[in-house]
Amino acid sequence: GAYVPLDPADPPARIAYMGVRWIYHFGSTAPRTDDTGTYDVTSRAQLFGADLGVEFPLGDMELVLGGTLGAVRFSQRTEPASSSSSGSETSIATGFVAAPMAMLHIRVGPVMLAPQVTWYFAGTPDLRWPLDDSGPAVSLSVIIPIERDRIRY
Repeated sequence: GAYVPLDPADPPARIAYMGVRWIYHFGSTAPRTDDTGTYDVTSRAQLFGADLGVEFPLGDMELVLGGTLGAVRFSQRTEPASSSSSGSETSIATGFVAAPMAMLHIRVGPVMLAPQVTWYFAGTPDLRWPLDDSGPAVSLSVIIPIERDRIRY
C-alpha cells in the first residue's frame, strides 16, 4: 500500500505492489468440424502468476500500474457430436504468460475492490483446435489486504 505522509507538505511515497494471481476460465463449448467428423470442443484455461507493480496514491484510492508474469494451462475436451466421429480426447498445453495491467484499489471496509484492465500475452498452445490465447480483459477483484507497517488513517 501507499504510505500517507505525516506532514501534508511531503509528497506521498510510491511503493511496490506484489500479489499472487489464480484465474480459472470455465470455458465454452463450440462445435468444430474436420475431415474426421464433427465434435463438441470445450476449451478451458487456468492462469498462475505473480503480480508486480507500483502504487500511486489518489486520495482514498490507489492506482497500481504493473504486470503479471506466470504460466497458463490450457485444456481441451473433444467429444464426438455424431456417431460418425471418432472417440473423445483431452489435450493439455502449458505456456508462459505476461500481462501489463492498470488497477484501481478502492477501500471498502476491511477489503478492497479493484477494477482492472489487463492485456494478456500467452504462448500459442499446441492443441488440436485453435483458441484465443491473448487479448484484453476487464475484471473486478475483491482483495483482502495483508499489510505491514501501513500508515493510513
